[in-house]
Amino acid sequence: MDPNPTGVIDWGEFEAAWTVADVIQWLSSVGHSSLADTFHDNDIDGGVLMSLTDDDLLTMGIDSSPTRESIMTQVTYWSYFVFLSPIFLLCLSVPLFVLLMSVPEIGLSMV
Repeated sequence: MDPNPTGVIDWGEFEAAWTVADVIQWLSSVGHSSLADTFHDNDIDGGVLMSLTDDDLLTMGIDSSPTRESIMTQVTYWSYFVFLSPIFLLCLSVPLFVLLMSVPEIGLSMV
């Protein structure tokens, strides 16, 4: 994955870079290693993972509603984390910069 000129990694490229093996490793990390074969047999890579629906999981043979809900929650959490973490860091950095710049020993005094 190459950052674009602004240094931001393209979301579509990030999704595409996640292989089936990466998804299976992620599945294990969120407590669903028993579904590794199911995800492998259905060729679920990063792009597919991000577009899965509850109905897709049901079609794949994942009959347990709590399991499907858990997977969907984890996918949603993961996508927000990856997508929003740079925005969150930027939101934190601006007030921190202003605060640091107002301390005379560190930066410019705002007074």
